[in-house]
Amino acid sequence: MPFGQLPVLDVDGVLISQSHAIERFLAKEHGLTGKNSLESAQCDMVVDTLSDMMVVAVQIFLEQDPAKKEELKQKFLKEVLPPFAKNFEKMLVKNGKGHIVGDQVTWADIALANIMSTIEAKTPDTLKDYPNIKEIGRASCRERV
Repeated sequence: MPFGQLPVLDVDGVLISQSHAIERFLAKEHGLTGKNSLESAQCDMVVDTLSDMMVVAVQIFLEQDPAKKEELKQKFLKEVLPPFAKNFEKMLVKNGKGHIVGDQVTWADIALANIMSTIEAKTPDTLKDYPNIKEIGRASCRERV
């Protein structure tokens, strides 16, 4: 393991660690990075922004004290998630093609759908005001992925 931690992807004996490095590699290998460098950069922007949001969410899962855990959860749902969700929803509406970037499924769609569907599963109706975010998971599954 290159840095002594998981995950690690072994590609023909070359070890790649770090989740986003692995995700980017696989996205490039399978044509999920967008049609050009600009779309690729936009995908990176979305995924990196999701990571910023998840830094806060991870604190909830690490917290052992039930009262503090609930406090962190409520703060995330009421203060942290809404600005991120509003911006992602705005991007989806502006793009108007059923994807966060471009006109085909990218790894940014998959990452957004994965994280947001997990949040929705744990806290139903959290995304009720963001119909395009809710739809992106269904759309990504219908396409070639």
